[in-house]
Amino acid sequence: MAYTVALEHFTALLAHQSFIKGELFAEPAHEDFRPLMMWHGAEELEHKAVAFDVYQIVDGNYGRRATAMVLTTMSLLFMIPIRMMPLLYKDGALLKLSTWRTDASFFVWQTG
Repeated sequence: MAYTVALEHFTALLAHQSFIKGELFAEPAHEDFRPLMMWHGAEELEHKAVAFDVYQIVDGNYGRRATAMVLTTMSLLFMIPIRMMPLLYKDGALLKLSTWRTDASFFVWQTG
């Protein structure tokens, strides 16, 4: 359950970003993409609260939850590039340095 809370936290962070940074869905995204992501973002924010509330009732151990968050973070840092590579390859962007520079700045250095 602690891992579910950690994953829901990450999806809620991404959902929050989608609400405050509308330019993430600018061109060349299809016009239907932004409303879909806004709806999905609201749903994810709701899930975060549900998962956390259930965890607090079932266990609530902060140490277990913090450990799950650290392990989930490390797993995502490993898995995101692996899952992105086939998509980047299909788009012809896998071997472009600019692709990796832009992605790194989005995931690591972007503020606000």
